[in-house]
Amino acid sequence: MRVGEIWQPLRDAAFEGLVDLFFPPHCLLCQDPLDVPLQRPLYCATCLPRVVPGLEGCCFRCGIKLPYRIDGDRHVPLVHRSQTGQGCPDCRRRKWAFDRTVAVGSYEGLWREHVYRLKRPYHSADAFQAGKLLGERLLQTEWWSDYQLLVPLPIHWRRHFVRGFNQAERIAAGIATVLPLPVVAQALQARRYTRKQGTLAATARQANVQQALRHGPAAARLQGQNVIVVDDVFTTGSTANAAAKWCRQAGARRVAVAVVARAGRF
Repeated sequence: MRVGEIWQPLRDAAFEGLVDLFFPPHCLLCQDPLDVPLQRPLYCATCLPRVVPGLEGCCFRCGIKLPYRIDGDRHVPLVHRSQTGQGCPDCRRRKWAFDRTVAVGSYEGLWREHVYRLKRPYHSADAFQAGKLLGERLLQTEWWSDYQLLVPLPIHWRRHFVRGFNQAERIAAGIATVLPLPVVAQALQARRYTRKQGTLAATARQANVQQALRHGPAAARLQGQNVIVVDDVFTTGSTANAAAKWCRQAGARRVAVAVVARAGRF
């Protein structure tokens, strides 16, 4: 074993110990002190069950939380996630360009308040921590190892200037600390400045993202690869679908979507 291979873990442990000493970690949701190593997402064991539902209770195609019945201690989905292999009834009516979606939780309550902060200036660290949690969520799936690249959704340079960062890139960076997948940040680019999707009605969102994206200088890296498109919130799916189409046009074989929150109700 090389000296560097021994020294690196000791140095990292010492650094984390100093950071814990001067900046004790707190849960990002309830602010209670945490007794966890820094490489773990900064959320406490009390808050996580409140915001992270079981994967079996979500549509595998669009990630939406399905209606369920209570069977003892279990929540049994009324619409089985693998029924016909096409997802929930809404997904069976849609032609998605992506194959599947995974989300940390629903865009409501405590999680909604937290996710809203991810795209605010000076909150890039929160987006990174949410990305770690999304990476652990992906680890629970049966399919993440079939994918080779993470492709964060781009934002227009004007939004990047105001925020100081792209929240999707920070989320993807957090995922990459959990999964051995490289982040290809320049595969897609924002072609024009669009209105915020959250301010529009569902029918207007698709028109808002039409021709809003284009291939970036790293688009060639998607050729023949299975890629995971990363974003903060999936609402109607218009943005994710547009991104998936551009990825497929760049040569991606399969496209999945990973988001911090899934908005909407079944």
